[in-house]
Amino acid sequence: MIRRIIRITALVQRLLTACLIFRSWDAVVLIFDRRPNNDTRAARLRAVQRNFYYRRNVDYGVMSHFYERGYQIVSSDGAIEYIIDCGANIGDESVIFACRHPKATILAIEPEESNFEILCLNAKESPNIIPIQAGLWSSDTTLRVSNADSGKESFRVVEDPQGAIAARSLGSLVAEYSLPRIDILKMDIEGAEFEIFSSNYAEWLPLVQCLIVESADSDRPGTMQRIYRAIDELSLDFNFFISGENLVGIRTDSPLKLIHGLRLG
Repeated sequence: MIRRIIRITALVQRLLTACLIFRSWDAVVLIFDRRPNNDTRAARLRAVQRNFYYRRNVDYGVMSHFYERGYQIVSSDGAIEYIIDCGANIGDESVIFACRHPKATILAIEPEESNFEILCLNAKESPNIIPIQAGLWSSDTTLRVSNADSGKESFRVVEDPQGAIAARSLGSLVAEYSLPRIDILKMDIEGAEFEIFSSNYAEWLPLVQCLIVESADSDRPGTMQRIYRAIDELSLDFNFFISGENLVGIRTDSPLKLIHGLRLG
């Protein structure tokens, strides 16, 4: 009985929080609709009066990013202009970045075909989001999925000359889009961070002002050590903070700072 009460209380709290972020009926559908079909739906974001598209059931975890407590990155001089969202999935973080920083150029990188289709839908209402269908690696190469039975949020990749997934390096993206710096680099790429911080990072890491990574050691043990080692080898100075499931690093000479709280609302 007590466990049931706790579960019901948690569900009600989740619904009330979702209603602060989404239009009320959209929040009810999001929380309670568990029909097996994965059709694409739109939920209206209250604070910014725009739709966000998602797939029923498939994207339930992604949608919780909107109404769970998270992070905001703010600048004392207002100059957040260049953001790279690696592992953009359907665009939840990219849209949040676009709403928080409407003047920023946002590169949203996502390799999976069906995720990318929804990402493009969500980018239509935010012209500062540039969707790029590619994986991310330490060099421009090709990849293949190594855990094909995983969900769309958690597939992992390995380098393969015959792979079907095109991959870009951060160095080549910086050059192609002429980025003078990377104000925010968010990475959630299921352990591929290990490879990215193993070579060629001197091309782009000194440009990063804020690094946001979901702790990747569960996907690839030793990944966080690789990240810290790369930062140390380039004599860069970051302060690191824990925010939910993310580790947020901010350069000590940067005007950026971390604020905890709801993503939107």
